[in-house]
Amino acid sequence: MFQLANPGRFLMAVLAFATWLQASDGPSLTNDPQDLERRLQVLIGQLGSDRYATRERAQADIERIGLLAFDALHAAQDHDDVEIALRARYLLRSLPIAWFRESDPRRVKDVMRGYGDQSEAERASRIEQLGNIEEGKGLIALCRLARFETSHALSKQAALAVLKYRPESDADRDHLVGAVLATIGGSQRPVAEWLRVYAQSLRSPESALPRWREIIDAEQAILAKFPSRTTPTIVRSLLFWHADHLIAFGRSDESLAVVDKLIRLELHDEKEVEEMVEWLIDRKFCGFVEPITARYAAKYDNPPLLLYLLAQAQRELGQRELSEQTSQQAWQRTGEQAESRTPIAERLRDRGLFDWSEREFRQILTLRDLSNPLNMYARFMLSEMLHDIEKHRDAGDVLQSLVEELDRNPMLVDFMQRMFRERDTPGVKSRMHFFYAMDALARNDRSELTNRLQQAIGIDPSDADVLIAMYRLPAPDDAWRRNTQRMIQEAAAEFLKEIARSERGTGRNVDQRDRDDEAGILARQCNQFAWLIGNTEGDIELAIRLSLRSLELRPKASGYFDTLGRCYFAKGDVDAAIKYQLMALKMEPYSGQMRRQLQLFEQARSTARGAAGGGSDPP
Repeated sequence: MFQLANPGRFLMAVLAFATWLQASDGPSLTNDPQDLERRLQVLIGQLGSDRYATRERAQADIERIGLLAFDALHAAQDHDDVEIALRARYLLRSLPIAWFRESDPRRVKDVMRGYGDQSEAERASRIEQLGNIEEGKGLIALCRLARFETSHALSKQAALAVLKYRPESDADRDHLVGAVLATIGGSQRPVAEWLRVYAQSLRSPESALPRWREIIDAEQAILAKFPSRTTPTIVRSLLFWHADHLIAFGRSDESLAVVDKLIRLELHDEKEVEEMVEWLIDRKFCGFVEPITARYAAKYDNPPLLLYLLAQAQRELGQRELSEQTSQQAWQRTGEQAESRTPIAERLRDRGLFDWSEREFRQILTLRDLSNPLNMYARFMLSEMLHDIEKHRDAGDVLQSLVEELDRNPMLVDFMQRMFRERDTPGVKSRMHFFYAMDALARNDRSELTNRLQQAIGIDPSDADVLIAMYRLPAPDDAWRRNTQRMIQEAAAEFLKEIARSERGTGRNVDQRDRDDEAGILARQCNQFAWLIGNTEGDIELAIRLSLRSLELRPKASGYFDTLGRCYFAKGDVDAAIKYQLMALKMEPYSGQMRRQLQLFEQARSTARGAAGGGSDPP
């Protein structure tokens, strides 16, 4: 049974919920809840009366009750009496639900405006956006959706987004528990019970584990008997979440039982199979992968990515020779179409399978000539991946042939600028020299290092990475230092001018795609300024504000969290730096640059604690 750890806080939460309901012209909560429930059941029964006047009077009475009638109406929309069901659905649609409040964060209000008028697909997209808002600022809005969204599936999708959040401090936890309980109020919907148990989990995680088992068993039963009230994806997501919860508490036997339930679920398309296999590999359940791929691979004509995932599981299990054979099969299955190899190369890169990813990218380069967009795109992606894993000379070589082709064929320049907004022709040349400079630094070849940096900055004076490398040049002379500082100031000033221009223009376009493009450009400009200042010198407070602005515009950009971590490190707030760096790595766990930066931050914290007499961090 669920028990409240703090009855006083729960009472305050209920009173807050009552205030919100009364603001919607509902009746006072001084009425006995049981009396109100009985009254609602009578009124709903009267919606199916043989007498028209009785039906109309009952409908008017329910309208006056307002949001307090939501649960009863939601249950009645599936009533056997068609008249009751139709009127319940009408009343549900007409309830005055305030999907956001003025006190909500701006980003939440932007996402939720017009929510009730959107299609189910658009509402699902809005729920995903709320879940991605930084620092859990969308959680209370998600709880409202779980409480009042009429779609069973969307209500549960909102609740699942809440379950993924873990507050960082006891104060944040207590505040969140109160807010969650206040928002769901006395709702009897199954999804409200999920959130009550989630609140219990935040305070006493292990005590809630038995209730999660009951919730999952109940949801599986609903899927079997009432498939309109849930989806296989929801059941699978609950099982994923519960298994992760058990793993976190070292309950290996229980987590294996949940995994057994997962692999028994019927998967309905190739994407679901890939998602399941990736989850199993990431949680070190590699032994379960081969049975699943054996069951589904032939059904979907042995898709290359699924074969690569099987090869990864075999590699994790130490079956090196078998793994290489399977990866070769995957490579051969990809075919001779660059269009099919490109997304596979990127997925392999994102999973840290760099050797297989490089092989796929290099094959693309043989399938299209240098002037082809896919060839150009593959060169950009491959060069950045090679740089990230510190194969800098190889990265430079990949770009060099493209640079030479651009010099030979001026017609490609405009095309490339339109295709790849982030990399104009000077930017590509500068990037090539930067990669060669990083190789020279690794080899301790100072002459080539300074020569390549000078060539790079001469081509593109605003290249932040080149300026940072110049700033960090070992033992620079005074002239180099002064020149570098001047160029940093000039580049920062130009970034700020571009940001101001973009801010003035943002939102003026009517077309949503154009607005999204504008927001993306502005986010990149803010990030460039913050990255430059965070790694060199300048107004670090402004850099942090602009870094946060970039994340407001693009909350799922891992590189922008990486920048924010660097800015806080420059400010001297190492704990905040580590916090945001971990968030970046959660999105992009195999990034070499991000991992190296985290190591730098953690070493700085360990050194500071040792100097203060607090000892170093545990290994």
